[in-house]
Amino acid sequence: MNSLWTRLILPLLLMMNPSPLPAGYYDTDLLTIFAKILPRVVTMSSLNPGENAPISVCIVHEDIDTPAAESFEALLVHSHMKRGNHPPLRSVRTDFSTLSACAQSQLIFFFEAQPDTVAKALDTAGHFRAIIAAYDTALLDRGADVGLYVGRSVMPYINIRSLQDKHITLDTLLLRVSKIYEQSGDR
Repeated sequence: MNSLWTRLILPLLLMMNPSPLPAGYYDTDLLTIFAKILPRVVTMSSLNPGENAPISVCIVHEDIDTPAAESFEALLVHSHMKRGNHPPLRSVRTDFSTLSACAQSQLIFFFEAQPDTVAKALDTAGHFRAIIAAYDTALLDRGADVGLYVGRSVMPYINIRSLQDKHITLDTLLLRVSKIYEQSGDR
Protein backbone atom coordinates (compact mmCIF):
# COMPACT_ATOMS: atom_id res chain seq x y z
CA MET A 1 0.00 0.00 0.00
CA ASN A 2 2.79 2.43 0.89
CA SER A 3 4.56 1.94 -2.45
CA LEU A 4 1.27 2.39 -4.33
CA TRP A 5 0.80 5.70 -2.49
CA THR A 6 4.27 7.03 -3.32
CA ARG A 7 4.29 5.77 -6.91
CA LEU A 8 0.79 6.57 -8.14
CA ILE A 9 -1.46 8.52 -5.85
CA LEU A 10 0.94 11.18 -4.56
CA PRO A 11 2.23 12.15 -8.05
CA LEU A 12 -1.36 12.26 -9.32
CA LEU A 13 -2.37 14.61 -6.50
CA LEU A 14 0.65 16.82 -7.14
CA MET A 15 -0.21 17.08 -10.84
CA MET A 16 -3.76 18.13 -10.00
CA ASN A 17 -2.62 20.80 -7.53
CA PRO A 18 1.04 21.58 -8.28
CA SER A 19 1.76 23.94 -5.43
CA PRO A 20 -0.18 25.86 -2.83
CA LEU A 21 2.64 28.43 -2.74
CA PRO A 22 3.25 31.12 -5.36
CA ALA A 23 6.24 30.55 -7.62
CA GLY A 24 7.86 33.91 -7.02
CA TYR A 25 7.51 35.84 -3.82
CA TYR A 26 6.92 39.56 -4.22
CA ASP A 27 6.39 41.78 -1.22
CA THR A 28 2.89 43.26 -1.50
CA ASP A 29 3.94 46.39 0.38
CA LEU A 30 6.77 47.06 -2.09
CA LEU A 31 4.47 46.46 -5.05
CA THR A 32 1.99 48.92 -3.52
CA ILE A 33 4.73 51.54 -3.14
CA PHE A 34 5.84 50.95 -6.74
CA ALA A 35 2.20 51.33 -7.85
CA LYS A 36 1.96 54.69 -6.10
CA ILE A 37 5.34 56.07 -7.12
CA LEU A 38 5.81 54.99 -10.74
CA PRO A 39 2.96 56.95 -12.37
CA ARG A 40 4.23 60.02 -10.50
CA VAL A 41 7.74 59.42 -11.84
CA VAL A 42 6.33 59.56 -15.37
CA THR A 43 4.36 62.74 -14.70
CA MET A 44 7.47 64.32 -13.15
CA SER A 45 9.63 63.52 -16.18
CA SER A 46 10.08 64.77 -19.70
CA LEU A 47 7.86 61.83 -20.77
CA ASN A 48 4.80 63.42 -19.15
CA PRO A 49 2.01 62.80 -21.66
CA GLY A 50 0.09 65.95 -20.73
CA GLU A 51 -3.23 66.77 -19.08
CA ASN A 52 -5.63 64.24 -20.57
CA ALA A 53 -3.29 61.87 -22.40
CA PRO A 54 -2.96 58.43 -20.79
CA ILE A 55 0.13 57.20 -19.00
CA SER A 56 1.13 53.96 -20.70
CA VAL A 57 2.63 51.26 -18.44
CA CYS A 58 4.04 47.94 -19.64
CA ILE A 59 4.43 45.17 -17.05
CA VAL A 60 7.00 42.53 -18.05
CA HIS A 61 7.02 39.16 -16.30
CA GLU A 62 7.56 35.45 -16.77
CA ASP A 63 4.51 33.21 -17.17
CA ILE A 64 5.01 31.82 -13.69
CA ASP A 65 4.65 35.34 -12.24
CA THR A 66 1.34 36.11 -13.97
CA PRO A 67 -0.64 36.23 -10.68
CA ALA A 68 1.84 38.74 -9.22
CA ALA A 69 1.72 40.81 -12.42
CA GLU A 70 -2.09 40.84 -12.38
CA SER A 71 -2.04 41.89 -8.73
CA PHE A 72 0.46 44.67 -9.48
CA GLU A 73 -1.67 45.88 -12.39
CA ALA A 74 -4.72 46.04 -10.10
CA LEU A 75 -2.66 47.95 -7.50
CA LEU A 76 -1.53 50.40 -10.18
CA VAL A 77 -5.06 51.09 -11.35
CA HIS A 78 -6.47 51.30 -7.82
CA SER A 79 -3.80 53.64 -6.43
CA HIS A 80 -3.88 55.79 -9.55
CA MET A 81 -7.67 56.15 -9.45
CA LYS A 82 -7.55 57.21 -5.78
CA ARG A 83 -5.53 60.27 -6.80
CA GLY A 84 -7.62 63.25 -7.73
CA ASN A 85 -7.04 65.04 -11.03
CA HIS A 86 -4.92 62.41 -12.74
CA PRO A 87 -4.30 61.47 -16.35
CA PRO A 88 -5.78 58.10 -17.37
CA LEU A 89 -3.66 55.00 -16.98
CA ARG A 90 -3.30 52.38 -19.71
CA SER A 91 -1.47 49.15 -18.93
CA VAL A 92 -0.35 46.08 -20.82
CA ARG A 93 1.18 42.87 -19.52
CA THR A 94 3.67 40.86 -21.55
CA ASP A 95 6.43 38.33 -21.12
CA PHE A 96 10.14 38.87 -21.66
CA SER A 97 10.08 37.49 -25.21
CA THR A 98 7.52 39.97 -26.60
CA LEU A 99 8.85 43.34 -25.53
CA SER A 100 7.61 44.93 -28.75
CA ALA A 101 4.30 45.37 -26.90
CA CYS A 102 6.13 47.93 -24.73
CA ALA A 103 7.49 50.07 -27.57
CA GLN A 104 4.97 52.89 -27.08
CA SER A 105 4.92 52.82 -23.26
CA GLN A 106 6.32 55.61 -21.12
CA LEU A 107 7.04 53.19 -18.27
CA ILE A 108 8.22 49.57 -18.36
CA PHE A 109 8.22 47.57 -15.12
CA PHE A 110 10.34 44.39 -14.88
CA PHE A 111 9.56 41.60 -12.47
CA GLU A 112 12.42 39.24 -11.63
CA ALA A 113 13.59 36.59 -14.10
CA GLN A 114 16.67 34.59 -15.08
CA PRO A 115 19.73 36.91 -15.43
CA ASP A 116 20.30 36.18 -19.13
CA THR A 117 16.60 36.73 -19.91
CA VAL A 118 16.62 40.07 -18.09
CA ALA A 119 19.88 41.15 -19.74
CA LYS A 120 18.43 40.60 -23.22
CA ALA A 121 15.19 42.34 -22.27
CA LEU A 122 17.04 45.34 -20.81
CA ASP A 123 19.09 45.64 -23.99
CA THR A 124 15.92 45.63 -26.07
CA ALA A 125 13.98 47.99 -23.78
CA GLY A 126 16.99 50.32 -23.58
CA HIS A 127 16.26 51.30 -27.19
CA PHE A 128 12.77 52.48 -26.25
CA ARG A 129 12.30 56.01 -24.95
CA ALA A 130 10.75 54.83 -21.70
CA ILE A 131 11.53 54.80 -18.01
CA ILE A 132 12.50 51.27 -17.01
CA ALA A 133 11.61 50.35 -13.44
CA ALA A 134 12.72 47.10 -11.82
CA TYR A 135 11.57 45.18 -8.76
CA ASP A 136 15.17 44.04 -8.26
CA THR A 137 17.51 46.99 -7.59
CA ALA A 138 20.45 44.95 -8.90
CA LEU A 139 19.08 45.70 -12.37
CA LEU A 140 20.01 49.37 -11.92
CA ASP A 141 23.60 48.33 -12.62
CA ARG A 142 22.45 46.75 -15.89
CA GLY A 143 20.57 49.79 -17.18
CA ALA A 144 17.25 50.01 -15.34
CA ASP A 145 16.29 53.59 -14.47
CA VAL A 146 14.22 53.33 -11.29
CA GLY A 147 14.06 50.96 -8.34
CA LEU A 148 13.17 51.28 -4.69
CA TYR A 149 15.78 51.98 -2.05
CA VAL A 150 14.74 50.24 1.17
CA GLY A 151 16.63 51.44 4.22
CA ARG A 152 15.40 53.45 7.18
CA SER A 153 12.90 54.82 4.71
CA VAL A 154 11.69 53.74 1.29
CA MET A 155 12.41 56.08 -1.60
CA PRO A 156 12.86 55.99 -5.35
CA TYR A 157 16.32 54.83 -6.43
CA ILE A 158 17.19 56.73 -9.61
CA ASN A 159 19.87 55.77 -12.14
CA ILE A 160 20.62 59.22 -13.57
CA ARG A 161 23.18 57.96 -16.07
CA SER A 162 20.78 55.60 -17.84
CA LEU A 163 18.09 58.30 -17.99
CA GLN A 164 20.57 60.80 -19.43
CA ASP A 165 21.60 58.27 -22.09
CA LYS A 166 17.95 58.21 -23.23
CA HIS A 167 17.59 62.01 -22.95
CA ILE A 168 14.95 61.73 -20.23
CA THR A 169 14.95 64.42 -17.56
CA LEU A 170 13.29 64.38 -14.15
CA ASP A 171 11.79 67.17 -12.08
CA THR A 172 14.20 68.48 -9.43
CA LEU A 173 11.62 67.86 -6.69
CA LEU A 174 11.64 64.16 -7.57
CA LEU A 175 15.43 64.12 -7.52
CA ARG A 176 15.50 65.76 -4.08
CA VAL A 177 13.32 63.06 -2.50
CA SER A 178 15.15 60.19 -4.24
CA LYS A 179 18.37 58.33 -3.68
CA ILE A 180 20.69 58.67 -6.66
CA TYR A 181 22.21 55.41 -7.87
CA GLU A 182 25.89 55.37 -8.74
CA GLN A 183 26.94 52.63 -11.12
CA SER A 184 29.86 50.50 -9.96
CA GLY A 185 32.17 52.11 -12.54
CA ASP A 186 31.32 55.60 -11.25
CA ARG A 187 32.47 55.02 -7.67
